[in-house]
Amino acid sequence: MKRIEWLDVAKGLGIFLVVWGHFYATDSVKIWIYGFHMPLFFFLSGYTFQVRQSSLGTYIRKKSRNLLVPFFVFQAITALIMFGFQFIYEKAQYPFSWMEFYFLNGEVGFNSPLWFLVVLFEVEILFFCFKKYLPKWSWLVLITVIGLAILSTLDQGIRWPLGIKIIPVAFLFYWVGLISRERKLFQRKWFLSWWTLASCFGLYVLTMYANNYKIVTLRSMDIGQPVVFFHWRITRYFRDMSPCRTFATHTYPLVLWEK
Repeated sequence: MKRIEWLDVAKGLGIFLVVWGHFYATDSVKIWIYGFHMPLFFFLSGYTFQVRQSSLGTYIRKKSRNLLVPFFVFQAITALIMFGFQFIYEKAQYPFSWMEFYFLNGEVGFNSPLWFLVVLFEVEILFFCFKKYLPKWSWLVLITVIGLAILSTLDQGIRWPLGIKIIPVAFLFYWVGLISRERKLFQRKWFLSWWTLASCFGLYVLTMYANNYKIVTLRSMDIGQPVVFFHWRITRYFRDMSPCRTFATHTYPLVLWEK
């Protein structure tokens, strides 16, 4: 797929918000950031999804190189750094766990954002199987995934091994991203008009209110009301994509020229 400039801007915005949310944001700011920043990456990944002629085994190997290898590399680097701190500073304690290293108890250790790589791997494999082998069963798959997503919210705040509980909700955001590209929503003038953006912003604020201004976390599936949660994020994505497109249009040529 041809490189999409505004998509790069959106990813950059998402990465900035992840760092800000984890290290600098106050609780009032986290309400806005955590409202959409991690589901945004599933949405953007789905936007770029393409069904290829490769076999399932080939696709798994490719995604393993792209997602699982970086996961284990960064896990190892993090462990070495933490052991180094523990060696230099005697008071520093780093309780290493192989269960966390392999994400087998719902935790990934000190470098917590790495859970996303494993869950994205799982979602992409499942979505590939769906599009390649069950393309005529879309409605059945949709109903099944929605049902599983609802079930996954029954025990909010509890983390499952390999992030399994996150998969249904992440799968839906991934799917919405693909539908947005297939329907060319971000290329339609009426869809990206100021009236549409203002409406999305208003709905976003209302859904925040309906969810009691809760700081939600997709990692723990601590999301409050599921319907409100999903609506909250979709309206935010559609509200933010137009500024990303405008910024990319005016700045990306300068970036390429500097290279």
